[in-house]
Amino acid sequence: MKKKISQKRIFLNGEGDNWLVRNEKNNHKKKLIQFKNILTCIKKIVRKKKKKKLNVLEVGSSDGKFLEFLRKNFDSCKLFGIDPSKKAINQLKKKNIKGKVATADQIPYEKNSMDIIYYGFCLYLCDKSDYKKIFLNAKRVLKKDGYLIIYDFFSKQYKKNKYKHDNRIFSHKMDFRKIFYKDKIFSGLMHKQYEYESGKICKNTKNYKKDLVAISIMKKGPILDL
Repeated sequence: MKKKISQKRIFLNGEGDNWLVRNEKNNHKKKLIQFKNILTCIKKIVRKKKKKKLNVLEVGSSDGKFLEFLRKNFDSCKLFGIDPSKKAINQLKKKNIKGKVATADQIPYEKNSMDIIYYGFCLYLCDKSDYKKIFLNAKRVLKKDGYLIIYDFFSKQYKKNKYKHDNRIFSHKMDFRKIFYKDKIFSGLMHKQYEYESGKICKNTKNYKKDLVAISIMKKGPILDL
């Protein structure tokens, strides 16, 4: 019986590059709304940390558009990115941002090296079998009192759908904070839901049929409100 190939391997073997090409000309207005929402979260963390330099890692950085946006708004962040796409990381490096070809379950950075890890719309395509490794890598790489920011599809009930670009792949919709609620290492600080298309805040998700995304902030260590 032929062994099933992991989604991670499919993305590393070329689908990551394909994703980059398909999304280079995506709705820039929608991306800008997302970027501004994430920027607001990072501003709160920067004020709280009161440090001259913060190490920020984006997991699923693509070609670095968000990191570039962050650099234009902050001079107090040292930026890093990882992505399964070789093409994306090459573009990232051309923007003078440090990047490596890698995935969320194998972050190639040292223990306690990052102040913020931002999962940029990537967890929905990760293998469920890798969730434990994703948690352990975040725990290892994030500094004491560091922060996780998750931006991804959101659903109260777990949903699994065929990925329209490759029938070997499934996309997952869920509350991705659940990946990190283990051993009480991380605590939830903020969670907001938005309409995927418009970017508008959605307070009542009962019987809501449109796609939703969420921004969640979690903290490693004792809770201190933002």
